[in-house]
Amino acid sequence: MTEQRPHVLYITHLIRKGHGYPFWYPEPDSSRSMAYTERGVRPGDVGILNDIGGFNYLFNIFCDADDPVNNGNVPPDFQPLRPPSSEPLLVMPGCYRDNITSVDVSYTEISAGMSADATGLARAGASFEFSTTKESAAILCLPKSTTKHEYLNKGAIKEYATANGAAWYNYVNGSQYLARDAPNGSLYVITGCDITDSWGTAAVRKPSHSRSLCFSFTTAGVAGGQVRAGHTWSAGSSIARISAFLCVVLPYPSQRAFSNRMGRRS
Repeated sequence: MTEQRPHVLYITHLIRKGHGYPFWYPEPDSSRSMAYTERGVRPGDVGILNDIGGFNYLFNIFCDADDPVNNGNVPPDFQPLRPPSSEPLLVMPGCYRDNITSVDVSYTEISAGMSADATGLARAGASFEFSTTKESAAILCLPKSTTKHEYLNKGAIKEYATANGAAWYNYVNGSQYLARDAPNGSLYVITGCDITDSWGTAAVRKPSHSRSLCFSFTTAGVAGGQVRAGHTWSAGSSIARISAFLCVVLPYPSQRAFSNRMGRRS
């Protein structure tokens, strides 16, 4: 049997939790403009779900073509979708103050004296120990809480995407434009996302000879109100494979833990 790649294992487990699509690579697309990188993913972003568990941003349907976020990189004859004056955008700070795990994973805080402030930020050295008897597991650690951004008028996005989908695929795949060779059904519009600037992801598989699987996540210190780079995973000999990313400190919350998306076919 072919072993699943880490991002496939991670997405397969956590998408069942009902929080949206879990990105294995939640960082903003670094190939795009600085304005986009600083802002991160937001509702209205159109892009491609790539084959390593990330999101390749193309353009935002709510921004003008010459907006720094789009930087002119939009389909021919692009006209943005104009939200009503009472913009139906829900912004909800303080979501997901806890870790999100696949089914039958238990965890315990093992650091003495650890505390969390009003923002849900775990203080220096907070550590969590996870265990499971399942064959595989996925974990999303959130030392800081997330902020939910959700566009409520999804009907307007669906109508707009239906009207413009063919032009989007022509722009993405046309040899005179991006020439991405994106298959039908691979373009998505972000309708909502959960944003954070401190996170850790893991996908693990238990060796056949082991009865259980144990591993831990330790947060970095806190200085000047920011989490320092250096979150770490550790595991015993029972780990067959563990994949994780260190926290990257940015002056803006630009990593998305989950996103809700709407597919678009040509």
